[in-house]
Amino acid sequence: MSQEDNLSSTGSSPDIAVDTKISLTDEFRNDMLRLFTQPILSDLTLVVGEKKNLVRFKVHKAILAARCQYFFSLFHSTMQDSNATELTFPQHNPADWKVLVDFIYTAKVNINNENAFGVLKLSDELDITSIKEKCIEYVKDLVTDDNVLDVFEESRYHSFKELHAFCRGMF
Repeated sequence: MSQEDNLSSTGSSPDIAVDTKISLTDEFRNDMLRLFTQPILSDLTLVVGEKKNLVRFKVHKAILAARCQYFFSLFHSTMQDSNATELTFPQHNPADWKVLVDFIYTAKVNINNENAFGVLKLSDELDITSIKEKCIEYVKDLVTDDNVLDVFEESRYHSFKELHAFCRGMF
């Protein structure tokens, strides 16, 4: 069977489809990131942090609702915040929010030693399961004999059962 025959029977070449998919995925991520970095058409501002550590994220309700269960539920409720143009989260760390907003817009996440537990707590609060799971795996790799008690207590306090059980297994 020639490559032409293969194309007509399957509709596409697997090699070309893979390359096109990668290229289009990167293009889509760049387009979404441009929406976030150039807040044209944004309809919501997330105000995160307090006074000296205050950051404003210009975002799009439709994108938040599509990618995050917390916002989907909020915007489809009768709560006063469902129609707000500004939501405030003074108790949160803006750097953790930046990681999650970047994920919401690009499907890429930057978890590191500095932000892993903060992003874990925020992803749990916002019901972003995929990030929560990645953070738990990342934190597990950071657990040592020196910090296992701290991680054990934090995971118990925040009801991270999988992480709590992992730490308990280290005793």
